[in-house]
Parts: sequence; structure tokens; C-alpha cells
Amino acid sequence: LVNHKKWLIPVLETLSAVLEFQFKPNHDVKNFKLNGDQLCFNLGENNHKIRLQLSPVFESKQDLWMSIAKTIPVERNYFNPSFAKQALDFVSQQPEHVKITIRLVKYWAKRQNWSSALATPCDYLLELTVIHAHSLLKSDSIEEILHNTLELFAHFGELKVLWADNGSAR
Repeated sequence: LVNHKKWLIPVLETLSAVLEFQFKPNHDVKNFKLNGDQLCFNLGENNHKIRLQLSPVFESKQDLWMSIAKTIPVERNYFNPSFAKQALDFVSQQPEHVKITIRLVKYWAKRQNWSSALATPCDYLLELTVIHAHSLLKSDSIEEILHNTLELFAHFGELKVLWADNGSAR
């Protein structure tokens, strides 16, 4: 399945209507809205923000990569949900001191007044930046990893990192 623009929004609109109808009696699920390629809503008393993204299931990684290759570059972001498990596994395999630093950086980022939604870094970008900062240092010091992460952010326009399939960066 290529051409996400054709099918994704109608599917998300339908899913939103169905979920809103199903959860209507439950006041702990509210504020359904489409936000680009995702359905967002709040859950629970603390209004946890849920972002639901959809992706087709591919028979193999090769089929996924062939579909990506057939898609124009500006629409390849629609395939991000196809890599959710790998992204989650990659971050969860990190040492505890890296995960603590990731939580600190996410906390910091959520309290910043970003100039626009486009300028706001997504969680995965923050996670990858911390992981890369750690890989450059090979230090267990949260303070040093945090300092290095902020240095990377300070020079973000110049940063280029290539990740290998084994998770190493260069």
C-alpha cells in the first residue's frame, strides 16, 4: 500500500468516529482530533495524551522497503509507524543511566516554549540524540551525557549521524 494520503485520513476519520461513539459514555476518554497522520485524544483523569498512528502490515521487510522506495521522499514519514517496534526495542536496550538522561531531556523539552509545532522535537529525536551523546562519551555519568546532549542540540544544524543496523552511530 502506497499513497498514504489517499487512504489514511479517511480511515483515521472513521476510526475517530467509532472510538468517540464507543467511549462517549466514558468521560475519561475525550478530545478526539486528527493531527496530520495521527489520531490524538486524552485518556484518564490525568489527561494522558494518546497519539494513534496506523501503518499497513507488510509481509516482509523487503516489501516494506520496496514500498518506501516507491514513495516520494516527502511522504515517507507515513512509514514511521512501521518501525515503532524497532524504535522501542532500540531505546529499551539502552543502559539505565541513558534512559534516565532521556527522561530528563524529555522533561526539559516539554517545558520549553518552542517557536512552532514544526520546531518542536519529537520524542524519538530526543531519544536518539541522547543515545548518540552517550555513544560519543562512553560515560556512565548522567551529568556528562546531559551536557553532551545539550551541546549536540546547540550545534544541531551541523549534526549528521548515520545509524547502522546494529545500532551503532557514526
